Amino acid sequence: MTALSFAAAVASAGDAVPAAVPYGADPMQTGDLYLPAGGITAATPKLLLLHGGGWRSDKYLRGTLADEAALFRDAGYAVYNVDYRLAPAAAWPAIGDDCLAAARKLVSCDGMPELAPAAGAPIAILGASAGGHLALMTGLRLPRRDVFGVISVSGIADPAPDAAANPDRYAALFAGGPIDPAAFPAAHLSDDAPPVLFAHCWNDTVVPIESAISLARAMTDRGLPAETYFYDFDRKNQGHAMWDAGNKAKHVFYPDVHRRCLAFLRDVRGLPQPLPGGASFPFLGKLRPVPAAEVRESGVSIGFECLDRDLFDPEPCYDRLAAIGVKNARVQTGWWKCEKEKGVYDWTWLDGIVSNLTSRGIGVWFNVGFGNKLYMGDTFGEASVGFVPIHYGPECEEAWKRFCRALAERYRGRVDHFEIWNEANGKGFWRPRDPNATEYARLVEITASALREAQPDARCGGCVMGFPTPYLDEFKRAGGLRHLDFFSLHPYDPLPEKDWPARVKWLRVFFRGAGRGGRDVEVWQGESGFASWTPEKYWQPRIVRESERAQAVWLLRRFTLDFSLGIPLSSYFQAADMMKKGYQMGHTEQNARKVARQGVLNGLVYTPKPAFRALASVAAVFRDGVRPVAGQAFSAARAAAPGDAPPPDRATIRCLAFARGRTPLYVYYMATDPQRAWSDGTARTALEILPRDDLDALRDPVLVNLLTGDVFALSPRVDPAADGLLRLEGLPLSDAPTLVCDRAAIVVDPPAP
Repeated sequence: MTALSFAAAVASAGDAVPAAVPYGADPMQTGDLYLPAGGITAATPKLLLLHGGGWRSDKYLRGTLADEAALFRDAGYAVYNVDYRLAPAAAWPAIGDDCLAAARKLVSCDGMPELAPAAGAPIAILGASAGGHLALMTGLRLPRRDVFGVISVSGIADPAPDAAANPDRYAALFAGGPIDPAAFPAAHLSDDAPPVLFAHCWNDTVVPIESAISLARAMTDRGLPAETYFYDFDRKNQGHAMWDAGNKAKHVFYPDVHRRCLAFLRDVRGLPQPLPGGASFPFLGKLRPVPAAEVRESGVSIGFECLDRDLFDPEPCYDRLAAIGVKNARVQTGWWKCEKEKGVYDWTWLDGIVSNLTSRGIGVWFNVGFGNKLYMGDTFGEASVGFVPIHYGPECEEAWKRFCRALAERYRGRVDHFEIWNEANGKGFWRPRDPNATEYARLVEITASALREAQPDARCGGCVMGFPTPYLDEFKRAGGLRHLDFFSLHPYDPLPEKDWPARVKWLRVFFRGAGRGGRDVEVWQGESGFASWTPEKYWQPRIVRESERAQAVWLLRRFTLDFSLGIPLSSYFQAADMMKKGYQMGHTEQNARKVARQGVLNGLVYTPKPAFRALASVAAVFRDGVRPVAGQAFSAARAAAPGDAPPPDRATIRCLAFARGRTPLYVYYMATDPQRAWSDGTARTALEILPRDDLDALRDPVLVNLLTGDVFALSPRVDPAADGLLRLEGLPLSDAPTLVCDRAAIVVDPPAP
């Protein structure tokens, strides 16, 4: 639903008058039943809505959710928007019993003849604020067969972060008695808990977000199906920050909150997300991830950095990343953390990371750094981030070389790629002097030599941020390249396609024959990312500071572009948001809540973001010998559509072809700024695929929405007059890469019956 269509839907919501249907004898035990247009079938989803108000306020009855109920009705749901008896007159457990009774009525449809075709079908439950608590308690206490999803919007999931600041609401709920732990969701978690979405504002001033974080983490720690949507941009000082402050005529959630609720419910029902521009094709199922242990080869890498500073918890990440087929991980070695007593190495922490990754089929490549206070004296921060050993005299330099030899020896047979230092051309990572390419060349020489003393075949790499051509020129003149096998660039450009192809071309010429043994130095994309949220004073100005969708689109574009250029390894920064403790660089430390959220996993609860789903698509497609196809393989053109906006420059439609063996893979998208979420609402494209001797023809073509993993059947048209040209019409077009391939090229999990 676009912003325009959402506004139009809000304007028309409430046109149909709902029917009041009681579920008990008390006047408060009633609700309004909203019926979707077109009638009720066995497949019509049913939704129970539970209002908030601190369990006690008669100012926040079911009318506060009436406009939301109408929006869900217009999305095809049969909605039962109910009241319940209020505290303290009806203290716990009476309130919870009311919600259970309403839920059971909606499941059975007893006394609801309008819903007879959907009788017995499971329901979804959504509650806001105190209603979020009631939604959780209701969904977790019903039989699993009766609930397909639960949504808590700014809900009270755990009383501990909230009770001290708001004792009155708890006094009402328990009629002046003590808080009963059995009245809260954590006491009712079980292995068959239904999927739960927690939508909450980071800056909620009524119900602190820690309440949601606590329960969501408890669920993820147990492997239970939890999702989160945590947001805050432009919603400060707005209390709960869930109601759309710009739409005071209607009491509705923010558009993105409403859309996320709809998307969650579609997903847990096993339905595809709507395609851009309203395109529609037969749904086949979901793109199946290929576990890392089953992937033979892949250039897909994830950032597993900053564990030398304990900035995230790796344990919840291992299985999640392995399950979606991420094949490589960049890990920092943390000299200070390995050697805390001179000459004595403790590899426990690093052994754990390497073993957990490699045992799951994820290969490790090391970024070797940083400093150590044992030999440097007073440096900024415990990890001595960026402090360079060659600046601190012979003892420190020799200690560094001993550490590198010990590191290479320790991980012989498990890790054989060593990137030397991190972003040596940046002031934040080259301390205490200013960055100097000649000095970096010397550090590379002594480090590579030490590593190869223990591992003669070790492959060593350099690393810079951005595209510093004068720095690279000086580094080459100083002899730095002749010790290297690869060189890692960190391009954080908001528009991936803008300069990167030309830079890669230049680098390949620059590195030709300049590496170890006169070989070419490989170009790697070793670290690059896009945050789902950025602080106000971010180093790279943004059009939008908060967008999980933009992050996912950017990730898809980054990997697709890199692999189209034949780059052997592309690494996304990073696995999880760095929110466990303050983020240290060479001279600063940032508050953990104010660090840009770069992870594909939420850094507090380790739930997947949309970028995680996109990464799963990337890993499933770009594996096991997939290569870019040179020359023209197919073309895309805008097709006319009624009311279509003027088409942007045709040149911005990128057409990238790949192949696994002779099996072709075609990717297309609009190369507009991901932050602008380009779509004109009716955009379509037609692909024309040219027959080639080196590629097989598509026999059973499918379309894959790489953002969501949804797979659809296509009906091609072959033009015999054009030498077998295959034409696919009416395809969706957006700023996110979309894949067209033969069904045999991927594995599809069919939808549940």
